[in-house]
Amino acid sequence: MQLNRTAALLLSIVITTLLIVHSSKLEAKNLQGSKEQCKRIATKIDMINDKRRAGGSSAQMDKWRKKRNALSDKAYKLNCRKHGIIK
Repeated sequence: MQLNRTAALLLSIVITTLLIVHSSKLEAKNLQGSKEQCKRIATKIDMINDKRRAGGSSAQMDKWRKKRNALSDKAYKLNCRKHGIIK
């Protein structure tokens, strides 16, 4: 009897995990940024790149790098490559 309960529990955990993974993938596919959103992100990334080229303190350069990476991640999640704005 204990084995059946354990098997049922494991099965329910596996099914729940699969449903969560599947719904996450569907949400990611449906999330697409507009062309305007992607242009704003690209402009911000370019501005940060210009600031980094001009130089700054090590702390400031690190802050800009983190901000640029966060914007790049956002552009990736919004699928901005489809507009050809961000590569």
